[in-house]
Amino acid sequence: MAQDSVWIYTAGEPVMAVVDGAPVGENGRIWGCPEADKAFKVPFEAARFLLDHLAYSGVVRVDEINRPDGTGTDLDLKKARAESLARFEAEDARRWREYVEYCLTDKMDKKKAIPPTPDSIKRIMDRRGYRASDFGILPIGEQGPMDKQFAIMQQQINELTAALNEALGGPVTKGKK
Repeated sequence: MAQDSVWIYTAGEPVMAVVDGAPVGENGRIWGCPEADKAFKVPFEAARFLLDHLAYSGVVRVDEINRPDGTGTDLDLKKARAESLARFEAEDARRWREYVEYCLTDKMDKKKAIPPTPDSIKRIMDRRGYRASDFGILPIGEQGPMDKQFAIMQQQINELTAALNEALGGPVTKGKK
């Protein structure tokens, strides 16, 4: 017996897509999970497309469990969350590996400039703590990691200076040479 709709879930990034072949809904043929950590009921064809082509967002199918008393079903969101987080992490690692390989083999080995890092890869870097500089990758228009570290140290210096000024009751000045 074919199902006409299924539940999907993501604990990763929200995902929406136009799905050719899916029935028309309130948003046309746009289907997906517009919010993370919430299950959505979508047509079977939309779920198939999202699971096959947009797995990098952490989207998974949610199992429906029959209640012991036979009064209906419940969604197994605990299992879906665990599967989604595992898939999301695995896909982040795969996409990062592919990006590094692209930079090293398609650009650096051919002595070509590396284009600016795509936003999707920047989000992975922020999420997972990856650094392109660990592989000697420095895209056009981007600064090395020392600039980020310098900004953090400058902020700490400013905070310490403000605390010292407050403790001494006036501004701290540099000594004369």
